[in-house]
Amino acid sequence: MARTRKKAEFPYGAQADKQLKDGEQVARARYRADLRSMAKDILEEQKQYPDEDLHDRIHQAADSAVIHTKDALDILVESDNWTAASDDAEYPQGDVSQAITVMAYYAYLTDLQEMVGAFAEEMGVEY
Repeated sequence: MARTRKKAEFPYGAQADKQLKDGEQVARARYRADLRSMAKDILEEQKQYPDEDLHDRIHQAADSAVIHTKDALDILVESDNWTAASDDAEYPQGDVSQAITVMAYYAYLTDLQEMVGAFAEEMGVEY
Protein backbone atom coordinates (compact mmCIF):
# COMPACT_ATOMS: atom_id res chain seq x y z
CA MET A 1 0.00 0.00 0.00
CA ALA A 2 1.40 3.40 -0.98
CA ARG A 3 1.80 5.93 1.75
CA THR A 4 0.54 9.44 1.18
CA ARG A 5 2.50 12.36 2.39
CA LYS A 6 0.71 14.70 4.75
CA LYS A 7 1.08 18.39 3.94
CA ALA A 8 3.30 20.10 6.49
CA GLU A 9 1.56 22.70 8.55
CA PHE A 10 3.22 25.97 9.48
CA PRO A 11 3.42 25.83 13.28
CA TYR A 12 2.65 29.50 13.92
CA GLY A 13 -0.54 29.77 11.90
CA ALA A 14 -1.87 31.80 9.04
CA GLN A 15 -0.95 35.18 10.53
CA ALA A 16 2.75 34.34 10.67
CA ASP A 17 2.57 32.88 7.16
CA LYS A 18 1.05 36.16 5.92
CA GLN A 19 3.79 38.15 7.67
CA LEU A 20 6.45 36.06 5.93
CA LYS A 21 4.81 36.63 2.55
CA ASP A 22 4.49 40.36 3.27
CA GLY A 23 8.18 40.50 4.17
CA GLU A 24 9.02 38.73 0.93
CA GLN A 25 7.03 41.32 -1.02
CA VAL A 26 8.84 44.15 0.77
CA ALA A 27 12.23 42.60 -0.04
CA ARG A 28 11.29 42.22 -3.71
CA ALA A 29 10.03 45.81 -3.85
CA ARG A 30 13.28 47.04 -2.28
CA TYR A 31 15.28 45.00 -4.81
CA ARG A 32 13.31 46.50 -7.72
CA ALA A 33 13.78 50.01 -6.32
CA ASP A 34 17.54 49.42 -6.00
CA LEU A 35 17.62 48.18 -9.61
CA ARG A 36 15.75 51.28 -10.82
CA SER A 37 18.19 53.51 -8.97
CA MET A 38 21.22 51.65 -10.35
CA ALA A 39 19.82 51.76 -13.90
CA LYS A 40 19.22 55.50 -13.68
CA ASP A 41 22.70 56.09 -12.24
CA ILE A 42 24.25 54.09 -15.08
CA LEU A 43 22.28 56.04 -17.66
CA GLU A 44 23.25 59.37 -16.08
CA GLU A 45 26.92 58.36 -16.20
CA GLN A 46 26.48 57.32 -19.82
CA LYS A 47 25.09 60.76 -20.65
CA GLN A 48 28.12 62.40 -19.03
CA TYR A 49 30.64 60.04 -20.67
CA PRO A 50 29.05 58.87 -23.93
CA ASP A 51 32.32 57.49 -25.32
CA GLU A 52 32.39 54.72 -22.71
CA ASP A 53 30.59 51.46 -23.42
CA LEU A 54 27.17 51.24 -21.76
CA HIS A 55 27.25 47.43 -21.73
CA ASP A 56 30.56 47.49 -19.84
CA ARG A 57 28.97 49.74 -17.21
CA ILE A 58 26.11 47.27 -16.79
CA HIS A 59 28.48 44.30 -16.47
CA GLN A 60 30.61 46.15 -13.91
CA ALA A 61 27.52 46.91 -11.85
CA ALA A 62 26.49 43.24 -11.97
CA ASP A 63 30.00 42.22 -10.87
CA SER A 64 29.83 44.60 -7.92
CA ALA A 65 26.38 43.38 -6.88
CA VAL A 66 27.48 39.79 -6.27
CA ILE A 67 30.75 40.26 -4.40
CA HIS A 68 29.33 38.92 -1.13
CA THR A 69 27.61 35.53 -1.00
CA LYS A 70 24.77 36.94 1.13
CA ASP A 71 24.04 39.54 -1.53
CA ALA A 72 24.14 36.85 -4.21
CA LEU A 73 21.67 34.72 -2.26
CA ASP A 74 19.36 37.71 -1.82
CA ILE A 75 19.45 38.34 -5.56
CA LEU A 76 18.51 34.75 -6.30
CA VAL A 77 15.58 34.97 -3.89
CA GLU A 78 14.32 38.35 -5.10
CA SER A 79 14.95 38.14 -8.85
CA ASP A 80 12.46 36.76 -11.32
CA ASN A 81 15.46 35.86 -13.50
CA TRP A 82 17.17 33.50 -11.06
CA THR A 83 17.48 30.92 -13.85
CA ALA A 84 19.15 33.34 -16.29
CA ALA A 85 22.56 31.65 -16.16
CA SER A 86 22.96 29.72 -19.38
CA ASP A 87 24.16 26.17 -19.69
CA ASP A 88 27.38 27.67 -21.05
CA ALA A 89 28.11 29.52 -17.79
CA GLU A 90 31.28 28.33 -16.11
CA TYR A 91 30.55 26.92 -12.68
CA PRO A 92 33.53 26.17 -10.45
CA GLN A 93 33.57 22.51 -9.45
CA GLY A 94 33.01 21.85 -5.77
CA ASP A 95 32.52 25.47 -4.72
CA VAL A 96 28.88 26.14 -3.90
CA SER A 97 29.39 29.82 -3.03
CA GLN A 98 31.02 30.43 -6.43
CA ALA A 99 28.16 28.66 -8.21
CA ILE A 100 25.69 30.86 -6.31
CA THR A 101 27.69 33.92 -7.34
CA VAL A 102 27.63 32.90 -11.02
CA MET A 103 23.87 32.32 -10.94
CA ALA A 104 23.26 35.61 -9.12
CA TYR A 105 25.49 37.51 -11.54
CA TYR A 106 23.40 36.43 -14.51
CA ALA A 107 20.12 37.07 -12.67
CA TYR A 108 21.20 40.58 -11.68
CA LEU A 109 22.68 41.28 -15.10
CA THR A 110 19.41 40.33 -16.79
CA ASP A 111 17.34 42.37 -14.32
CA LEU A 112 19.61 45.39 -14.75
CA GLN A 113 19.61 45.13 -18.54
CA GLU A 114 15.81 45.07 -18.50
CA MET A 115 15.68 48.10 -16.20
CA VAL A 116 18.23 50.08 -18.24
CA GLY A 117 16.23 49.26 -21.36
CA ALA A 118 13.07 50.52 -19.69
CA PHE A 119 14.58 53.93 -18.82
CA ALA A 120 17.06 54.51 -21.67
CA GLU A 121 14.72 56.25 -24.10
CA GLU A 122 13.14 58.34 -21.35
CA MET A 123 16.59 59.54 -20.28
CA GLY A 124 17.81 60.14 -23.82
CA VAL A 125 20.40 57.38 -23.98
CA GLU A 126 20.66 54.95 -26.88
CA TYR A 127 20.53 51.35 -25.74
